[in-house]
Amino acid sequence: ASDVLIGAAIGAALITLLLLHDAFQVSQFGMGTMNGLYAASGTRFWITSLLARLGDGVTTGIVIFFAIFGLRMLLRRDWIAALAGAVIFTSQQSDLVNAVNWQVNVIVYLLVYAIIIFLILRMGLVVTIATVFMINTLGTISVGSDWTMWYAPAAFATMILCIAIALWAFLRTVDGRDLLGRASI
Repeated sequence: ASDVLIGAAIGAALITLLLLHDAFQVSQFGMGTMNGLYAASGTRFWITSLLARLGDGVTTGIVIFFAIFGLRMLLRRDWIAALAGAVIFTSQQSDLVNAVNWQVNVIVYLLVYAIIIFLILRMGLVVTIATVFMINTLGTISVGSDWTMWYAPAAFATMILCIAIALWAFLRTVDGRDLLGRASI
């Protein structure tokens, strides 16, 4: 549960970084397409979208794990393998080709992949899977200022699910321990 909690926290921080980058891009170059409308098409689509994000998290985590394992064997240094892996995975991003400000996008993706590779090297596969799941799931939320729109319930359900996962992981991690350090009577 602690691995899931760490992954949820880092995933939320990384998606915040990516969304701030997107907000800057929107203010500079105009609005892009909305994410997550597939999940807003109904309950079945929402569940399918979440299962797909879970599958993406597992697949991405395992691919990064084996790529870094191979790069570590080939390059013999963790930090060189991490840099090479970040460059390789950044080059696989298809949205960099058509980006207006591609230099900033490359730096952001290099940073995100470097953090994910650091996670897999230092904390393991479960943390990486939880991080990728949170990034992908929170990245599909489409909600604006009008909360009565047809796509708002799926966005709120996704937010509640991510909060519930983090809360469950937190409660399982503390598991009855006194958090404030008070003395027992």
